[in-house]
Amino acid sequence: MEGAMTDTQAPSLATNPDHSKIQKANTEISTSHLEEFEVGKYRGIGKLSMKNVAKMNLIVGKNASGKTSLLEAIWLFYNRRNPRTLWHVDLSRSGYAYTDPIAELGREGEISMNGIQGGSRHSYLATFQTFHTRHYARRQKTLNPNSDELQVVGKLRVQLDAKDIGAESVETLHTRDGLVRLPTLNRKVPSPLLLPNSFLSRNSIRFSRIIKRSQKKSLMRQLRLILPLLKDVDIIVESDGDPYILGTTEAGESRKLEDMGGGMVRLFDCLVALYTSRNGIVCMDEIESGLHHTLLPKFLGSMRLLSEELNVQIFAATHSRECINAAIEAYKDRPTDIRIYAMYHNNDEGHIKSVSYSGDELDAINSMNIEVR
Repeated sequence: MEGAMTDTQAPSLATNPDHSKIQKANTEISTSHLEEFEVGKYRGIGKLSMKNVAKMNLIVGKNASGKTSLLEAIWLFYNRRNPRTLWHVDLSRSGYAYTDPIAELGREGEISMNGIQGGSRHSYLATFQTFHTRHYARRQKTLNPNSDELQVVGKLRVQLDAKDIGAESVETLHTRDGLVRLPTLNRKVPSPLLLPNSFLSRNSIRFSRIIKRSQKKSLMRQLRLILPLLKDVDIIVESDGDPYILGTTEAGESRKLEDMGGGMVRLFDCLVALYTSRNGIVCMDEIESGLHHTLLPKFLGSMRLLSEELNVQIFAATHSRECINAAIEAYKDRPTDIRIYAMYHNNDEGHIKSVSYSGDELDAINSMNIEVR
């Protein structure tokens, strides 16, 4: 495999879909939040349960405790009706494209999850059947047994609530390294997944929706509450057609948003994700990344107000003690709306486990400086 997978290199359908049908399907966004969630098999997680899921859910734990994997699993489960999310560019931690998502993301040959959403329990199971593989030298377009590249041809099988989806109809997906047959797709717009390697330019599409919905002034108010020197943000399209976000300060200085610092990027990412996820969920890794600890109270306060106004459920991972304290403070009058899940590896059982805190326990964590990370 050559080079990192970018948006333009992400899997694309071999056929030209009916764009009007896609647009209609994209409006059918679920309005139900998760109440319980269990990962059966995903990456390094063998079995992990989340009970009494709240409106704001902070996921904490040491490195390699499975925080990012849990966020990915939640995101995949919520968007389970669209199998294409298994090839989402941000899930490829190596930066390379892959044909068999189960080999990349699964555990013991499958991905399995279940949860209660909207008062009903749902299950998700994905497996991959490989038809054949062969060594392939891309440049010479000839078979080469000594080549490190493989072409994989196979079929993804997805079961929702123990029933196959698309049993009578499949579509062919062209990946960089082979062909995959997919079940019939529900092309619902995925809820946002914000990982440290997420690429900012993809937010230009979501930001354009905010502008079309006349929500830009509201977004700017939230941005300026935390960064008062920021005057405006706009979408700029280069001559080659690539868009980027331009920020302008009160002093009249204009720069690409990523050139204004990691904190600016993270703040913009999080707020745009909330504004474009009404009645849905948002999954955010390293939510405090790039933000100075003195800004965290305002940041978490804004996150709470927007999540309530837009009815968005938040799942966020953090390493920061200041972030945990700021979140607890932001929800001090509604402690049942926030829950902290501390993840750890149980050596006796050989599984990643979690313990959760809420309500009065959060007051003790905050006042007694109890370590939960």
